[in-house]
Amino acid sequence: MECVLWDGQGEKKVKANRFTGNHGRRFFAFTGGSAGKRSGWTASISHDTRMSPLFKIFRLLLYEVKLKSKSKSKIIEWIPLSGLIYFLVFIGYYFWMRGHDFSSFNSISAAGQFGDMFGAFNALFTGLAFVGLAITIWLQVEQFAEDKLDARNSQIETTFFSMMGNLQRIVETAYFNDESEGRVYSGREYFRFALNLLEGAYRSEIYKFQQVRFQSYEINVRRKYVFLQAVPMFDDEKRICVIKAYNEFYKINDYNLGHYFRYLYNVIKYIRGKYPSDTETQEKYVGLIQAQLSNDELGLLFYNAFSKFARNEKDEDIFRQWLDDYNFFQNIDGRCVFDDALTAFYPRSKFKYMTMQSKEA
Repeated sequence: MECVLWDGQGEKKVKANRFTGNHGRRFFAFTGGSAGKRSGWTASISHDTRMSPLFKIFRLLLYEVKLKSKSKSKIIEWIPLSGLIYFLVFIGYYFWMRGHDFSSFNSISAAGQFGDMFGAFNALFTGLAFVGLAITIWLQVEQFAEDKLDARNSQIETTFFSMMGNLQRIVETAYFNDESEGRVYSGREYFRFALNLLEGAYRSEIYKFQQVRFQSYEINVRRKYVFLQAVPMFDDEKRICVIKAYNEFYKINDYNLGHYFRYLYNVIKYIRGKYPSDTETQEKYVGLIQAQLSNDELGLLFYNAFSKFARNEKDEDIFRQWLDDYNFFQNIDGRCVFDDALTAFYPRSKFKYMTMQSKEA
């Protein structure tokens, strides 16, 4: 059998045996390999002219079906059945002919009348050829739809990585001029510095809260606490303190963090909009986003997402819910979470650092 490949510029004839060969990756199209879908090559098959037209169409149809994915398995199952029917019909015809006495045909007109009996077979095979052609056209339409989907996904992927590049440039342009120390923090170094500032603000809020509570105790109760830090606090009070601390912190650092968090929100929103019902694909892209963030970026995002600055125009904390659904903070460094009580802002998330701490205990 001879196969002809076109690459859009010229043609290349190759010899193939049962649609297999050693012509490399572009030849995988003959065996239904995934590389054939993207290679941009097309193929036609030339057979011996002595083959019946129906057999040619059947072989071409078999070749087209082999190019399809597993979703076309039901069509593939019908092809052997069609071939079996074709075979049984001609086997029956063969044995019938063997048992028929042709000596009675003493004229050409009588033989012609006998041949007309097989007109139904011609109509049957013509119908089968039409069905085969229709299936081939349908498979080509399906292939066109798949190619269109691949092109769409490729465009989405290109846009996504372009957005991630822009996000990285936003990180590189972040800076803070610490005049007290005469030092400028920029890039990811700034995010480490900013996280330390936030932790200091949180500890200050905790101290003020404990101080107020200590002052509210009677004298005999105060004697129980040698250090102010020993004054007990409930988990919800700690969460109130971190919200207050972040609000004040953000007012000073919004010129860096505002742009960064808004852009990050829109990257995730873009992926969700392109794959609204494909959770698996969403998680794949969100995982790539998480992998690019440093520990300090992840830590600052942890606090920003549940703050008032991350709420939408309807005062909904959609951003926090998305991150919680994606288990975005599963790999956050334990030093970035100032108190385990703060993980309650993300009830569906599983924090690996807490799991490791429980195992070590």
